[in-house]
Amino acid sequence: GSAARDAAVRALSGGSVEMDSDGEGARIRTPDGTVTVAGPRGGKLPPGFPANVPQYPGSSVVHSVVAEDAMGVTLQSPDSLQAITDYYKREMKANGWKEEGAIAMGESAMLAYSMGGTTVNIVISDTGDARMITLGIAPSGDTTK
Repeated sequence: GSAARDAAVRALSGGSVEMDSDGEGARIRTPDGTVTVAGPRGGKLPPGFPANVPQYPGSSVVHSVVAEDAMGVTLQSPDSLQAITDYYKREMKANGWKEEGAIAMGESAMLAYSMGGTTVNIVISDTGDARMITLGIAPSGDTTK
């Protein structure tokens, strides 16, 4: 149960666990910072998600993770891997992001973008019935781009 989970997290991290009242999320506090893990949030992106990183049209939010200076969101879509890849290549460029890399590997694709001091990594994978889209946003450490 929750007592065993809390004890395990404290033992591994030296932190504590705080459950959201709706039961769909957890907030983990450690000496190094706080991480919030959430379920679908009613299909909404987490608070603070950058407006210039689009949610794929018609996709649903599977879960999100928000840390002090980074966040990740996993989306699900019935559309093809190619359609999703093409969308992000087009829309990220249109929103001012610089493409740092793009790799297609059979049933998945990885795209990397930067702007200012932020990096966005997009991983699109085919799970058979649907495509999972993971958007990772973090500081790049390089503010010259």
